[in-house]
Amino acid sequence: MSLQSSIPTKLLSLALCAALLAGCTLNAEPPAKPQEEPLQLIEPETQESEEKIPFHRTPELVSFTLPKEKFPDDLERRASEAIDSAIEKAVSCVLTMKDSRHSAKSYPWERDPNGYLAKLTDKGQSALERIARAGREFKEVTITSQEYGESVKDLYFDIYLPLTYCEPALSSYLCVDADSRYTALTACYFDPAKDANFKVSDGKTDMKTVKEGAELLDRVIKRVVRFMPEGLCTYDKYYYLAAVISEKVTYDKAPRNRFTPYGALVDGRAVCEGYSQAFFLLCQEAGLWCAFRHGLPKGEGHVWNMVRLESGIYNVDITWSDGYGEPHTVDWYDCFVKPDDDFDFDGHAITSGPKSTGTFEPCPYEGEKNT
Repeated sequence: MSLQSSIPTKLLSLALCAALLAGCTLNAEPPAKPQEEPLQLIEPETQESEEKIPFHRTPELVSFTLPKEKFPDDLERRASEAIDSAIEKAVSCVLTMKDSRHSAKSYPWERDPNGYLAKLTDKGQSALERIARAGREFKEVTITSQEYGESVKDLYFDIYLPLTYCEPALSSYLCVDADSRYTALTACYFDPAKDANFKVSDGKTDMKTVKEGAELLDRVIKRVVRFMPEGLCTYDKYYYLAAVISEKVTYDKAPRNRFTPYGALVDGRAVCEGYSQAFFLLCQEAGLWCAFRHGLPKGEGHVWNMVRLESGIYNVDITWSDGYGEPHTVDWYDCFVKPDDDFDFDGHAITSGPKSTGTFEPCPYEGEKNT
């Protein structure tokens, strides 16, 4: 689809526009996920007495079940139904795989670790903040060329990357429409369970549906972080959040909302854009530093995340890890907390994003690196 021919007349979601502007389709296939025999769960004390890090085989998982609770409202019940199974599996994983060899030092979450906002003009930043604020408050906003002082054509393209990657929660229900002459930009709202072709302004959904979808996503995110086990090192905090996503999401190009964190965390089906935005939002709620990274494996666009430990910044590609196996298996760790050299070697073809500064953090299957 041509950007030039289609954008003035057809609305594109923030995530898809960001992908196109980054020069990629974000449809790079992850590795095929192998079929495994069902896992037999055992009690923590049995696990700890028989299995020690570094593991020499796949350990059996500690069993974990969330406590029963009385939900304050129907939305919390729906959030529980959407994510609790993945939370339970992720807690089982982290209780089994937690590794005291890593540092507890963490770095705070940043809104724009990729530096997208700094590339905007002052007027561009002001316009973006107006749209983002309206989106968070579910209000209408239109920015005209007259008040902007010039054509909004450049602004239309310039704000997609910062709006998508600095405010990824909005990409689940907010898009920006430009008229054919680029005289005005308008924030539009759509059904989070679908895409930008189902807008409130077109009468294909209503604002109640939009607000409930946005709140449901927020409730899911908060549940994930609320049930994170206490006392984890920073490596294992990232691991728990990644394991939730890996347990919840299936890679799927078919759903309309496959590019969004709602598609990943609520509906459980997404492509790399949904995986990576979901991880960014979970890190935001947990107060952990996180960034985005882009590449062109096999010539197709792909996005993943970067995390920061005391030893440096590392790559985390949950989409590919998910394709390699379950979160407690050795192959899953091939794309979790790895330096650039490892990602260059496996064909990620890195094109943009913060560079890795760390060199090695052992996974539970590895011993300390020889120096």
